[in-house]
Formats: sequence, structure tokens, C-alpha cells
Amino acid sequence: MNAAYIFGLMWMPAVAAILTCRILGRPLRALGFATWNGRYVLIGYLILIAYCLVASLGIWIFGFGGFPNSDFVQTTAEAFGLGRAPDWVVIALFVVLTGTTGMVSGVAAATGEEIGWRGFLVPELAKVLPFTGVALVALPDHRRRLPGRRPSAVVLAVDIHIRRDRDQLRAGVAAVGDRQRLAADFPHASHNLWMQSIFSPLTSDREFTKWVAGDLGLAFVVVAAVVAAAFWLKRGALPTKPVVPQPV
Repeated sequence: MNAAYIFGLMWMPAVAAILTCRILGRPLRALGFATWNGRYVLIGYLILIAYCLVASLGIWIFGFGGFPNSDFVQTTAEAFGLGRAPDWVVIALFVVLTGTTGMVSGVAAATGEEIGWRGFLVPELAKVLPFTGVALVALPDHRRRLPGRRPSAVVLAVDIHIRRDRDQLRAGVAAVGDRQRLAADFPHASHNLWMQSIFSPLTSDREFTKWVAGDLGLAFVVVAAVVAAAFWLKRGALPTKPVVPQPV
């Protein structure tokens, strides 16, 4: 699918949220443009790297997928002009360059969805729903656009949103004041980047690879369930400041 089309599609939630704010007379800073918490941004980036790494190591160790993908490494070496460089050099350079510079376009695309979902929808839901109810907004968001709609996709979606929504709510997203949407932008972009652009191409196909690896792979059900349960159990740490729902 055309990259420009996907980018535009990912920004449709932001367009909807901005138009809604204009119609309701709300300031755009309510969507989380005004805050930056470096600690949450860094945590959001690193958690997803660890999350993807653990799942990928399981795939490689238990033989569901191979590592490295020799064809991909060779193609990457030629693209980088590294010629006969050792595989570990090519892989290291690929990971460093992709994992850093790739975040620029990744965040730019992910921000469109996060402005709409976590910048507008989640704060509105948090006014009338408990933590678990807010987290379940993941189901229609991700399930609608994942091919196959396998159970692993649903579990992964719930996990990611529970983690993102908890970060935001801890930063005060349910309150009228300060908002921390960037804590959601970076995990979203980090997941897309490390899962789709780094670990997946480095994994060579075997008999059950397509069922275990990637966004829809069963390997991530286990990791997702553990991470989701851990953050769900910590929901009691969220601020309890009461918020009066605003009429729409």
C-alpha cells in the first residue's frame, strides 16, 4: 500500500479531533500539544524495544524463525556499500541507524493517530470510565485494521493501549490541566519501527514463522499478556482527582 496514503490515513484521527475541538470551542492545547515529559518519552521508547526483543529472542531460540536473515543482511550490506563486511557489523549499523533516524518518520505518522485517540478520545473516556474501560478503547482502534483479526492482535492492542493510557493518566490526562500525549506517541512509533522494520526483516522464515512472528504473531501474545497484566495490576497508582464530565 502506498506510504503516503498510509501516512494520510494515520492522520485522520488527528483531523477529526482538531475539527471537534474547533466546533466545541476548545483550545488545541487540550490535545496535549503543550507538554513534554522526557522521562515518559524515554520509557515509552525503551519499553517497546525490550518488549519486541524478548518476543523475538523467543522466536529465534525456540526455532520458530531464524536469525539472521542472510538475504536481508546481504541486501542491506549492498545498500550501505559495506561489501564483504561481517554480518554483525551490517546488523549493528542497520539497527542503530534504523532505530534512531527511523523514529523521525515513525513519530510523525504515529502522532496523527495519537492526537485523535490518546489526545482527545482517552481523556473524554477517562471522565466517565474506570481505567479498564478506557484501556479497552484499544479493541476497535487496532482490531479494525489488522488483517486476519487473530486473537494475538487483540491482546497486543490491549497491552499497548493499557501501557500508553496508564502513562498518560499518571501524567494527568484525566485532569483538566497538564496533558502528556507524547508518552503515547513514542511507544506507538517505537513499536511500529522495531517490530516491523527491524526485528521482522532480521528474522528468516521457517514453517511456522508467519504464525509466531510479526505484529500478528502468537509469540507476542505471551509477552503482551504479561506486560498488560503488570500495568493493569498497577492501575491503583493512577491519580484519583475527580473530574466533572463536560457536556458535549
